[in-house]
Amino acid sequence: MFNGCTSLKISDQKTKEFPYKWRLPIAGDIDGLPENWNTQTLTETGGPFTSDPQANTTYYVAQPPIATAI
Repeated sequence: MFNGCTSLKISDQKTKEFPYKWRLPIAGDIDGLPENWNTQTLTETGGPFTSDPQANTTYYVAQPPIATAI
């Protein structure tokens, strides 16, 4: 999804550089995801966390995320 997007900078720890929460999903929980849904999603992005993200986990980003309601 974001593979190779170097302007996306994500950390798994809150720091001065990464103060904003980012979560998949934005609220609530996701259950029953397909196997490998997250494989290489954050590979070659610009932050220190470039592993496969986990659902229902909070990460931190350098820029404030834009939330949209569906």
